[in-house]
Amino acid sequence: GLAAVDAETGRFRWKTLLVTGNTGIKSYYEYFGSSMQLGPPAVDGGVVYAATGLNSLAALNAFTGEAVWISGYPKMNIPSLDWGGQSQLLEQMRGRVLKVMNRGPASPVVGDETIVLAPKDTTGLIAFDRRNGTIRWTHDLEDARFLAGVCDGRLLVVDNEVKALDMNTG
Repeated sequence: GLAAVDAETGRFRWKTLLVTGNTGIKSYYEYFGSSMQLGPPAVDGGVVYAATGLNSLAALNAFTGEAVWISGYPKMNIPSLDWGGQSQLLEQMRGRVLKVMNRGPASPVVGDETIVLAPKDTTGLIAFDRRNGTIRWTHDLEDARFLAGVCDGRLLVVDNEVKALDMNTG
């Protein structure tokens, strides 16, 4: 959930429970705690945008804490982290999974029409419509351990290289 305090007085304003369940990436019957450090929410135009750690993004009214929308996305589910040297493809996937699990905590990035998230419980980038939370575009296998921000309507995505993606179309 999320809680808010008054910026001037420090007094408690509201607390909202968003979702419940097991966080992290499921491998067989185990959950690896990849979502433990979600990063701070983003605020713009009186709306707080926060990753929940349970494969969803929430938009809340910044003054009341009421949910404007909560939108889910597909959660990464892997058969096992102990694949060994079974094949080159499995080794590449293992490397990608470990890279995703090592993403730093990231805030959602707010654009004019979209909110972009690089969640720790899936393998890429997801853009949500700012008005209603529907998914506008995804980059399922994007190497994006860091989101540097927005410049001229383009999202700066950083990993081994820097990319500029159009915020509205991906």
